[in-house]
Amino acid sequence: MVTLYQSDEQVQRLTPKTDLLSQPSYNEAREGWKYFEVPLAGSEQWKREGEIATANWLTIGVDSWGYDPLQLWIDGLGWE
Repeated sequence: MVTLYQSDEQVQRLTPKTDLLSQPSYNEAREGWKYFEVPLAGSEQWKREGEIATANWLTIGVDSWGYDPLQLWIDGLGWE
């Protein structure tokens, strides 16, 4: 889940509709690296809730769903 914050009260959440870690659409095949794009407008794969005018900060939520501990590296976070 990606949550964009304009303020503590004004947020926009983007939640994947499927488990993207177990069935990724793209794998660079380099030691398990996975590539994800989160469309800020939402899509068939991402449910969008809420509305903001400006993103001042964000949080990224992940869960291993009971599997081995998850290691998350963020490389190349960008906005378009």
